[in-house]
Amino acid sequence: MWIMAQEKVKMLLNAIGARLIDNIVLVDQGSSLATFITTPRWMLTGKKEAFWGFPKAGISEEEIERASRFAQAIHQGLQNDEEKRFKPLCEGLGAVKVDEKLIRSEKIGTRSFTIWGKLIRAFSKQGEMKRHAFIWLYTLFLVAIIITVVPLNMLIQTLYRKINKTAVEKEKAFYELPSGANTDKLKEF
Repeated sequence: MWIMAQEKVKMLLNAIGARLIDNIVLVDQGSSLATFITTPRWMLTGKKEAFWGFPKAGISEEEIERASRFAQAIHQGLQNDEEKRFKPLCEGLGAVKVDEKLIRSEKIGTRSFTIWGKLIRAFSKQGEMKRHAFIWLYTLFLVAIIITVVPLNMLIQTLYRKINKTAVEKEKAFYELPSGANTDKLKEF
């Protein structure tokens, strides 16, 4: 869940008059279903290794090593003062690839986290037992939603993407800005 976080960063930068000229996203190596299991396991237990057919949690070592291309492009761009033109330095290096299947889920999740976060803060203070109760209630809500609503939402979103291909591609391209998913400069770095 990074797409909506990236949008929040864009808004915060815009609010202070800053310009975002690049973004780089490295994502977990597993499928959405796998990361749904491996990431909480990693966060709650510290166990990152593969298990029961699930991949190792987190970003693969190979992906991290391949990320050096961004450092090289940024270094070269800064040496040539290219950042002063306010254009991406990592464009064409496959810096950001949005999985269009996750856009709607992220929007729904972000809305849920925002609403529940406001409720929890409004009705309890940090460290209070009441806050723990609200957090457990939200956890139960999440589990119930995941079991009941998520499968239905996935079906609806699959149909939506088939019907609205152009709109979905446009939205995907927007969220990949400014650096984008193109890979036409990979041979340079």
